[in-house]
Amino acid sequence: MPVLDDRVFPVAQVQQAAPTLVGYIDQVLFWYEGLTNWALLLPNAPPSVPKGTAIQLAVAWVNQSNVNIRGNVGLTITRPDGTQLTPAATGQQDQVAAPGNGWIVAFGPVTLDQVGAYQGRAVLSGVQA
Repeated sequence: MPVLDDRVFPVAQVQQAAPTLVGYIDQVLFWYEGLTNWALLLPNAPPSVPKGTAIQLAVAWVNQSNVNIRGNVGLTITRPDGTQLTPAATGQQDQVAAPGNGWIVAFGPVTLDQVGAYQGRAVLSGVQA
């Protein structure tokens, strides 16, 4: 039988779906001299400490994605007068966590040198690893 038409045509363009990166900050821990262990920082019951106390914070995060994530936690502490401190991470920053796992990122000490309430803000960012 003779060929009457021979046509090449596109069927579909298949693209790999970009994974949805999902993570959350699970808890914040604190420690200062005089405590025997790290303690959970409760938002409605922050510790009462004397002026001049050096406090350390650690932020725990969890990967809820279906791919590995390299996580990074940024921490900002706002003093009672509104000035901000950005303590440096001292451990476990930029680590890779498998799905369902996470890390606790420790930060260097901050001296609480003003009377009043301090406010903290932790921001988790990440990329596929």
